[in-house]
Amino acid sequence: MRMEPIVTKYNSFTSRDIEASEKLFTDISGHFAKTYIAKLSALELISGYGNGKFGPNDTLLAGQYIKMVVSTLGFTPDIPNKGKYWEPYVDIAINEGLLYSGEIKDFVQPISRELAGTIGLRALLKYTDYPSDDQLWLDYNKSKISDYAHIADMYKQDILLCYRMGILQGYNNIFEPKGTLTRAQAAIIMIRLIDKNIREESVPS
Repeated sequence: MRMEPIVTKYNSFTSRDIEASEKLFTDISGHFAKTYIAKLSALELISGYGNGKFGPNDTLLAGQYIKMVVSTLGFTPDIPNKGKYWEPYVDIAINEGLLYSGEIKDFVQPISRELAGTIGLRALLKYTDYPSDDQLWLDYNKSKISDYAHIADMYKQDILLCYRMGILQGYNNIFEPKGTLTRAQAAIIMIRLIDKNIREESVPS
């Protein structure tokens, strides 16, 4: 229910709305995530740096990612005049089970792709049923991740489910679990949390 206003607004977008949002940023023209960024911006869930810059390929910090996920779920905490902007979002994330206490040591450092995927999955499972066939396609999705062995054991199942449920994927069978997440990649995850119709579920055809 908390996400309903976001989903309603998202579903009301016209191509003109999206084009207008795209024009707010001068550095996303031709970018593969241009439409995702424009939609998330139109939902007022992200903003740029000012002067028409979004920085789609810039590395996303942990605090920024937590803020995006919590905001996408419809939470609008009061931001204190003093302190860190991400603190209210982190508190919500911990209370909602999106983030475990101590799981992130430094919120001004980049977030790893494996942890970003896990947090995204936890968010999705707040309002989406756990797939009953996850074990059936376990090996199938494992075969699509050549660096699966490099994923931390605590996140392996989560990443397989991210693939299965269509909110995250790698490139050329490489996931790069210890790699960082860009602002554009995070925008794609957020839109996939909102719009089930664009999640690319990974099951054999």
